[in-house]
Amino acid sequence: MTTGQRLKMLREQRGQSQADIAKLLGVGRTTYLKYESGENRPTRKLKELSALFNVTSDYIMCLSNDPHGTQHLTKNIDLSSKEEREIVSDLEDMMNSMASAVYEAKGTEQEDMEDMEALQATLHAAMIQAKKITKKKKKKKKGRNHH
Repeated sequence: MTTGQRLKMLREQRGQSQADIAKLLGVGRTTYLKYESGENRPTRKLKELSALFNVTSDYIMCLSNDPHGTQHLTKNIDLSSKEEREIVSDLEDMMNSMASAVYEAKGTEQEDMEDMEALQATLHAAMIQAKKITKKKKKKKKGRNHH
């Protein structure tokens, strides 16, 4: 399945037209049509599409077949405020490094900044999931060692 096919399937599940979705995204129908046809990738509207269809950006981009990610695996695992601060700090460092590289390579355009924001949101979610999965594995391992 392609990204365009997935977008079409999600739109049809909602019972909406291409014009409806385009209007909700704030783009022209032709722009949205190009997303579904595969002519253009919805990079700048990925965050909005994910929210609109209530699925992960990885699912839209066909990087995952789980529309809701791995949340179900770690929903009962909470992170401490220290762990959350570490994630935010690490993410900030990563984004600053990437932003400097992009600026040095070609300057900053609005499109680049939107792409960076989408990347940051995706990385943040992935880092939280990774930390929760690690915590869950440590918890399981600790439980096995006490028997």
